[in-house]
Amino acid sequence: MTAAAGPARRPEESGRSDAALPGAEQRTDLPNTEPPNTEPPNTEPPNTDLPNTEPRMDRSPPCRPPEPAASAVPAGAGPLPSGPTLTLASRTGEGHTVVAVDGPLDYHTSPQLLGHLRSKEPRRVPLVVLDLSRVAFCDSSGLGAFVEIFRHRSEEGLRLALTGLQPEVRRVMELTRLVDVLPLYATVADALAEGRAGPDRVERD
Repeated sequence: MTAAAGPARRPEESGRSDAALPGAEQRTDLPNTEPPNTEPPNTEPPNTDLPNTEPRMDRSPPCRPPEPAASAVPAGAGPLPSGPTLTLASRTGEGHTVVAVDGPLDYHTSPQLLGHLRSKEPRRVPLVVLDLSRVAFCDSSGLGAFVEIFRHRSEEGLRLALTGLQPEVRRVMELTRLVDVLPLYATVADALAEGRAGPDRVERD
């Protein structure tokens, strides 16, 4: 007995492959070929700078130091510089005045000496003798005072003598060569001696 054969396949069905069926929705999506975003995220902090609100400082010109007072200050012309002072003792004889100076001669005390020698008493006397035996220090201000006194008295035909120079004071005068300009004497008696007009010469080492 022969088995019954199944229903015959239609020719169009036998020739159909995996093609899409009529009326079926066809997919046309293409793959995404754009490269991925590889830029790093912005990690910079936001700009929080504030405008400069500090007050502007005006630059004033530098202060200039006050100029020192002139070394020659006549008596009564104004206050003397603050600092140490001199002790001045005068004794007057016939045609001369001896002024004993005690203390340092510097910027502070030189105006005091100048003012004393310009006072009425020793101003017109023919000979003024400065006894410097108690002056252990003398700077450029003191030397300037000696030169100024000597110059003014010489212009008026008057004399000045310096006596009793201590080693430090003499050394300064030798360095500045004032020993060749100012009349120097060893003692007051030598300066007062009659006929002694030239400066005392000291043998140098």
